[in-house]
Amino acid sequence: MQHLTDVISVQQAGTLAGLFRERIQRSANALAYRHYDSDSQQWQETTWQTMATMVARWQRAFRTEQLQAGDRVAVMLGNCREWVVFDQAALGLGLVVVPLFVNDCPENLCYVLEDCGAKVLLIQGARQWQQFVQVADRLDNLQRVITLESIETRQPD
Repeated sequence: MQHLTDVISVQQAGTLAGLFRERIQRSANALAYRHYDSDSQQWQETTWQTMATMVARWQRAFRTEQLQAGDRVAVMLGNCREWVVFDQAALGLGLVVVPLFVNDCPENLCYVLEDCGAKVLLIQGARQWQQFVQVADRLDNLQRVITLESIETRQPD
């Protein structure tokens, strides 16, 4: 297997967002990430161009929320491609990403979110939602919670 090295210098990149943009320009159709999809039970591949499209979609969503450079956005996911996309989108707009432990207790989640003033929270699904709803009424700055998976949020009758 041949490995090609295309190093992007610090001077060329400038920032992590700059590094991402430069990599897309140089290697748009090259493999960026490979991950296992448990639903299809197959390995999935993502090119740099696809990553750029996904990042641009998140950036449009952040702009819709009227977020400004310096605003905090929180992420509560396990290691996954979606975390990278969210992170790159936020960094590209000058937002501050606040990582949260995926299995943290509700009180810690509340403390970190309130202390940092996060305006957006990205979570995986129902398990994290259950942690969040226990403290949601104490989070004054949070504008939106986004879940990667569909969840049922209605209370039983």
